[in-house]
Amino acid sequence: MMNTETSNTETVDQAMIEKEIGKVSAFIDTARKHIKEDKMVDVVALEEKVRSLCSKVKDSSDKDSESVRPAIIKIREDLDRLDKELTRQFKRVTASMAGSTRNHATAAYAKSGDDV
Repeated sequence: MMNTETSNTETVDQAMIEKEIGKVSAFIDTARKHIKEDKMVDVVALEEKVRSLCSKVKDSSDKDSESVRPAIIKIREDLDRLDKELTRQFKRVTASMAGSTRNHATAAYAKSGDDV
């Protein structure tokens, strides 16, 4: 297996890339599971995981980076699906909050009218 040196002298090989792929894939799978369970998801850490993966692929040999290409394509597709699911969740939550705010306002106005 061919290795290259990164700018910080850390050797990047296919095993390291595959480890990063596993981390990103697991995070995406967990996030999608939480969304299906109507739980909120914090994806801030995902950006760093993806950045780390991209850096390792960039610093790897052509052979190693080419061998993980299908997994990278799958991650991109999974990220696209996660984006759509997060967008749908956001729209549902904001619609629900808007309805709740209207109901609270209506109730407050009704209550204040009773006091007059």
